Amino acid sequence: MRDKRSFYIALTLATFAFAATLGCGGPKKPDGLPSLVPCRATVTQSGVPLEGATVRLVPIEGDGRWAVAGVTDAKGVVEFLTHGQFKGAPVGKYSVVVSKEISETENKKVKMFTVVEKKFTQQTTTDLTLEVADKGADATFDLGDPVKDFLEEFDEATDP
Repeated sequence: MRDKRSFYIALTLATFAFAATLGCGGPKKPDGLPSLVPCRATVTQSGVPLEGATVRLVPIEGDGRWAVAGVTDAKGVVEFLTHGQFKGAPVGKYSVVVSKEISETENKKVKMFTVVEKKFTQQTTTDLTLEVADKGADATFDLGDPVKDFLEEFDEATDP
């Protein structure tokens, strides 16, 4: 009798565990989200991987409803996400916008600098493009020599 009861308890627990996994399919895709294909890029400066850069893909044609972006890793590789959470990018042709800022603190003043040439940081001035085909995209972009251009300065925040 006890073995039969243990069997039913185990069966019930297994059923609940299985049911719980059915609802774990990840975030629900928004209505109208197009099919996404694998999309990645490698970003370098004078051949050296650029870590921590934000890379955005801005559609050259279309409404640009679906934001596509990512951040480069230590090898300069970015795996693009659409709408901030879905792997890949819609098929299309894009302008590539790259930005990375650093800060330095001295005498309670924080100075912000960009380390990417300004032309690559703006949709209207970048000459980088990426075509995402039906089978995806894997591109490399070299941004030339590193720069350190001043952006702004402000007082360091202090604890109350």
